[in-house]
Amino acid sequence: MKFFTVPALLAAALLAFLAAVPFSNVARRNSDLFVVEVRLQTQAPGRLQAYYDDGRGFNEFATAQVTLRPGGAMEAYRLPIPAGTYSALRLDPNDRDAPCVIESVRVVARGGRVLRTLALGELQPNELIATARERDGRLEVTPKAGTDDPQFVVQLAPPLVVASTWHEIVLASMPLCAGVFALLACGLWVLERGTGLRARLVAVGKWLEARPRWAIALVALAAVTASSYPVIFLGRSFVSPSSGAELLYDTYPTLPGYTEAERVDIQGSDVGAIMWQHVGYAAAQRNALLQGEWPLWNRFAASGAPLLGQGQAMFGDPLHLPVVLSGSAAWAWDLKYLVAKWLFAVGLGASVWLVARHLGAALLVTLASPFIGFFVVRINHPAFFSLCYAPWMLVAWLRITGAATWRGAAWSAAGLMLANWCVMHSGTAKEAYMLLLGLNAAGALTLLTVRPWRVQLVRWAIVAWAGGLFVLIALPWWGVFLHTLGNAYTSYNAVSAFQIQPALLLGLFDEVFYRHLTPLAWVFNPSLNLLFLLGVLYFVATWRVQWENRVARALAAAAVPALALVYGVVPPAWIVRVPFLGNVAHIDNCFSCVLIVLLAV
Repeated sequence: MKFFTVPALLAAALLAFLAAVPFSNVARRNSDLFVVEVRLQTQAPGRLQAYYDDGRGFNEFATAQVTLRPGGAMEAYRLPIPAGTYSALRLDPNDRDAPCVIESVRVVARGGRVLRTLALGELQPNELIATARERDGRLEVTPKAGTDDPQFVVQLAPPLVVASTWHEIVLASMPLCAGVFALLACGLWVLERGTGLRARLVAVGKWLEARPRWAIALVALAAVTASSYPVIFLGRSFVSPSSGAELLYDTYPTLPGYTEAERVDIQGSDVGAIMWQHVGYAAAQRNALLQGEWPLWNRFAASGAPLLGQGQAMFGDPLHLPVVLSGSAAWAWDLKYLVAKWLFAVGLGASVWLVARHLGAALLVTLASPFIGFFVVRINHPAFFSLCYAPWMLVAWLRITGAATWRGAAWSAAGLMLANWCVMHSGTAKEAYMLLLGLNAAGALTLLTVRPWRVQLVRWAIVAWAGGLFVLIALPWWGVFLHTLGNAYTSYNAVSAFQIQPALLLGLFDEVFYRHLTPLAWVFNPSLNLLFLLGVLYFVATWRVQWENRVARALAAAAVPALALVYGVVPPAWIVRVPFLGNVAHIDNCFSCVLIVLLAV
């Protein structure tokens, strides 16, 4: 059979183009495409920062900063600026009282196109500038003594319009388009020339078809490898000091002995939680264990603070043991993230297999799950682990529902205890407990589909026994947490409920649809991806067929309350009256995690 043909190559080119189209709007807005280039010389370390007034005044949502490299040479610093129209620009040459020399300021595109060159005379001292003298084509700046925020302001008349040309958009999309085309073309060539390879692939396919567990596990491994290749192959880390979180110092490098001055643009993702809290917690836990103590107390924060009682210590999570034993080493954290992501993909794939008994659907969900928008919003946040462990609660419930004997149901109930244990100790309170609530409720609905009633009652008795046993075993953790919570003040004491307007429902299937409502297109809420949208639409379009699957009906029903909570169908005034739920605040984020699991299945 011919595969490497002109029509096939044209189809591959069209598919590559379609793969690049969704990124064209991102290319228009991408802050990496444009920079404010400042040529500056300074003898002191510090930070150069620019603010952009797009009609809302100067604010922390429209800013960029770079670390200065002190020395005698003139350096070119490039501060990203997103597409938009700007009426003014503020330039802070340093965050301390150190003199500097500015040679030029201009706005340029990544391809070299100059959008505007600012004359040095346009830089008007705003605050805390002692002198600013232009000499020999350079601006010599001396801040006032003791200041940490000298400023220049440039009024842009006419307004500065930062926008891509179609030529730049096409060029920005070409690497992705060319890469997809090359991959497809190679696949076509292999299919045509590799007769023996095709035979072996068919044999491997049949072997995997007979072993769905192996198939799901191997596809999950390949998907996690592809989605996390910078960590696996390029020496990156989920807990790198250049992740965007300020650590010991408020300028880069942020740690003593660390030399990297650049940091990743995390687009508003919360990378501080793991760096400021959990990395240190793991080291504190190891120190306590080495001293023969149970890690109840964190001696290194606020002259002493509860550790286990915070409900976020991760102490008890089996995957956290290497992190604790290694003293919170980066390699141990990276291993934990990768294994958790693999467990997430396998758990979703296994859930689909148990519901539909369709290996193709299970493998498709397994392949797509490591690429969901959640992992863009929660790059390294501890909620990463809460979501990754969560599908296994559903797997356990589905196995209890479909068990052939009461013994099989009992073993699955033991697995349910383990899954709940891992989610409880995943490192979050809000996300973890809402996932415990949402997915155990969904699992209970699937158990209601068991017939006859006598069998269902036996399963409920097993689940009740396992649940009571779990409550007793976990008492040292949740009991200490509730005691601490009742005697502590937190920022969540004031009840509130953040939700998303229903018109933004499409954002649940790709976080890019949320981003355009935020400053600088920052991340907003977790999501799936468009492949899952196609799956949900297919489910709705074939509802009469799906109705015959009682378990699928139960899971669809379980998703309705979470949808109502996230998208404002349930009024916030009702939510804040519910004990504990009213203190969660981030209803949108927490119950979006529940929806990610249910809608994926």
